[in-house]
Amino acid sequence: MNIQIYGKNLSLTAALKSYIEDKIGKLDHYHDKIVEAKVEIAHDPKHHSGKIFYAEVNVNIPGRLIRAIEWAEDEYAAIDLVEQKIIEQLRKYKGKQEGKWKRFTDKLNFKRWIGKE
Repeated sequence: MNIQIYGKNLSLTAALKSYIEDKIGKLDHYHDKIVEAKVEIAHDPKHHSGKIFYAEVNVNIPGRLIRAIEWAEDEYAAIDLVEQKIIEQLRKYKGKQEGKWKRFTDKLNFKRWIGKE
């Protein structure tokens, strides 16, 4: 999986880049056909208080784009939150794909059982 990291209104340190690569690199465990992941971490200068950092992750799977955005008061916290959100979406997408395959094979097995194939 190819991981592209972008920073907006903040400097990307080596520690932050390695943290992002560790967190986003684990997404291969949840779906095996991930082509690339684009991560954008940014500081929003318009906010004077509250959640001022956001992390956005776009995961490309053949035929699908899965996207998540989260806001937090710290860069690392935003990355943690967006990681959990994207994992949840990947699990949901994979479950739907497995469900479609199971329904197809069930129909196929039923047709074989009744002898209409």
